[in-house]
Amino acid sequence: MNIGLTGSIGCGKSTVVGFFSGAGWKTVETDRLVADLLHNDVLVRNQIRERWGTGLFKSGDGDVDRKAIARIVFSDSAELNWLEGLLHPIVRQ
Repeated sequence: MNIGLTGSIGCGKSTVVGFFSGAGWKTVETDRLVADLLHNDVLVRNQIRERWGTGLFKSGDGDVDRKAIARIVFSDSAELNWLEGLLHPIVRQ
């Protein structure tokens, strides 16, 4: 059986996933998958850099500034669609 858990920001999804995991269920958190892609996937990072420039990469560690991405995509639906088009197929795989 597969169960999908969705909800808005701050509604308790992570808490519920913790309960499932604690009960021995196998869990997959897409937020963590995306964080991993943003941190490690060279192709994803390059496409983000090409789209929005190097300003979205934190100085020092070179990690993607997820808050800066959020400011872009949550104020412009076209940018959100672009990002989802980039990430969703990879997450589904």
